[in-house]
Order: sequence, then structure tokens, then C-alpha cells
Amino acid sequence: IRAQGPAPEITLPSLTTSATAIPQQQVELFGIDEKVNVWRREELMKDQTISGPALITEIVATTFIDKGWRCVVDSLGNLLLSHQPIH
Repeated sequence: IRAQGPAPEITLPSLTTSATAIPQQQVELFGIDEKVNVWRREELMKDQTISGPALITEIVATTFIDKGWRCVVDSLGNLLLSHQPIH
């Protein structure tokens, strides 16, 4: 038996670029000489950039962005990480 039908239209909500989120707190992490900013993922906006070291928290996960790395939030809320050379 094989069933086939039209593909459903899926639309994902896009983030806005209104107010840029700010860190909620700073914490000390073992092995890092400076305090680390902590961001709430649900408050991040489209095109927001966060340079490491930083933490992004949410209910089911925590993302650590190490020194020399950068995170850009895309229009769907994905965290796009890229390595930046340390000078």
C-alpha cells in the first residue's frame, strides 16, 4: 500500500529585529579569566551577534560560546556559530 498526497505548506515564524536583548547576568566559569555574559535564548533577536566567551540559556539546553567564537541569530532563531581568529 502506498499513500501519496500534496506536501503540506510549512511556515515558521520569523524573529523580529526590534530591541536587541541584553545579558541577564554575568557568571564566573572555571578556566576563564573574565566574567561571562549569560543570555536568555528566547530574548535574542534576529541578526543579534554575541561574541564569546558567553552562555546562552534555555529550558532544555545551555550553549557555551568559547573565546574566539561568534554567534549570530538568524531569522528563525537558529544560533549560527563561527570561529573568529584570536589576535
